[in-house]
Amino acid sequence: MKRYEFPCLALKPRWAREIYNREKFWEFRLRPLPLQVPMAVYESAPVKQITGMVAFDAIVAAPLDGMLGLIAALRSSGNAAFVDSYVGSVSRKMLVDYAGSRTIFAHHVGTSASLFGLAGMGFGPVPKPPQSWGTVVAPLSDQDAKLLEAFDVAVMETA
Repeated sequence: MKRYEFPCLALKPRWAREIYNREKFWEFRLRPLPLQVPMAVYESAPVKQITGMVAFDAIVAAPLDGMLGLIAALRSSGNAAFVDSYVGSVSRKMLVDYAGSRTIFAHHVGTSASLFGLAGMGFGPVPKPPQSWGTVVAPLSDQDAKLLEAFDVAVMETA
C-alpha cells in the first residue's frame, strides 16, 4: 500500500453519528479548526477507523459562560427544539467538564457525509490525528484514497 497524507479530525463515534445524521450541527473545541477544509473523520475507540468527512463553514468563539448563556437564552425563548437540533446531545455538564473556564470554539458543520452510509463502518487502521485534528500520514489502498478524494478531502501521496 502507498502512504498518503490527508487532513483528519478525531471524533467520538457518538458525535460522528450525530453529525452524519444531521442531529448535531455544532462541534465544540478548545482550539479553532480550519474553515472550508474537508477533513476525513477518524472515529475513536472502539471504531478506530476513517468513517466519513466533515467541513466547517463558521466559527463562534466565546468564553464558556458566554457560550452557555447564548444556548440557554435561545432555549428559553421558545427555541429549545431548534437549539437542541443544532447542539445534538451535548449537555451543559459536558461543555463545563470539557472546557472549564477557557474559551470554547463552536464550529458550524457545513458539510458532512458517512463514507459507507452506516455508522461504525470505515477503513483503517490509521493513526489517530495529533491533538484531535491535523495531518495524518498513513498507508491506504488506492481505493480508499480515491474514496476520500471523492468527498473532496485533499489526499496526497507521500514518499
